[in-house]
Amino acid sequence: MRRIEATVRTAALFLAVACAPMREVPRTPEATATVSRGQEAIARASAAERLYGNYCATCHGSSGNGRGVTAKYLGLPRPRDLTSGVYKFRSTASGQLPLQADLARTVEWGVSGTVMPGFGEVLSSGDIGAVVKYIEGFSPRFGKEPEAGRAVVPVPTPPKESAEALRRGRLVYLAMGCWNCHGASGRGDGPAAPTLENQDGEPTRATDFRRGVFKGGAAPERLYRTLATGLDGTPMPAYLEALAVVRDLGEDLSALKPVVSAGELAELTTFLGSQPSAEAFYALSDEERARLAEDWRWSLVYYVRSLSGGRSFWKALFGL
Repeated sequence: MRRIEATVRTAALFLAVACAPMREVPRTPEATATVSRGQEAIARASAAERLYGNYCATCHGSSGNGRGVTAKYLGLPRPRDLTSGVYKFRSTASGQLPLQADLARTVEWGVSGTVMPGFGEVLSSGDIGAVVKYIEGFSPRFGKEPEAGRAVVPVPTPPKESAEALRRGRLVYLAMGCWNCHGASGRGDGPAAPTLENQDGEPTRATDFRRGVFKGGAAPERLYRTLATGLDGTPMPAYLEALAVVRDLGEDLSALKPVVSAGELAELTTFLGSQPSAEAFYALSDEERARLAEDWRWSLVYYVRSLSGGRSFWKALFGL
């Protein structure tokens, strides 16, 4: 009997509470603003997640690991593993994270010569910004390495292209060993090409410059940036500090004998003989070294661009 009475009292109490009129708890203006900001943040996060799911997850995976449902059908290069925090296309120095503007540029323009499309005609700049912030959340590096601390590599104003610059670029290309991966004629068939691997140990290809398709962009400024920053996660190094075309490189050119003519080898020997020695180069002031390296980089940019003979992406795609 007592158990029945307790049950009845509990039920009555429940009904009384459930049927009682709800009183609104007054909020301070500060509390109202905080709640509003929280709701807006949740809405933005939900929108970014939805955008990523609609446009990115099928290749990059819902967790950003590059293993989306279509990834296995895409071949090489595989979709970027966004959890690694390693990015090829940046305006920052090698080994550093990209800026949000770099990520937004890749999302907007895509990556030429790959299945990564540009979404600039599909998504608004606000949507792209939301996707970029969502992508950053996949790697803890973005939380530990604030954007303000990343060194942006400057890209100077391009000089005028000239026949002299093209010829000098060819000699820099040979002297710096670019041919070892990209081939003596720039077809991506250098002796080291079959051995190239990315950071995951997967085979990767040296770019065939004859196709005129450059993942980081074909404009002179964008090629210069690629040379200066390198492509992290690939064998392509950064030539911001490493580009030193010095006399010492001419001491042993035997590896070039099978791939260039005797006349060109003699021209390269003369060119290197006119350059400062390594000791003299590193004894120069920072400004003088930077000026020389900048001249070498621009010459290399113009030479590499010349190899395609003006072929466009679409001509390369259809073999025209």
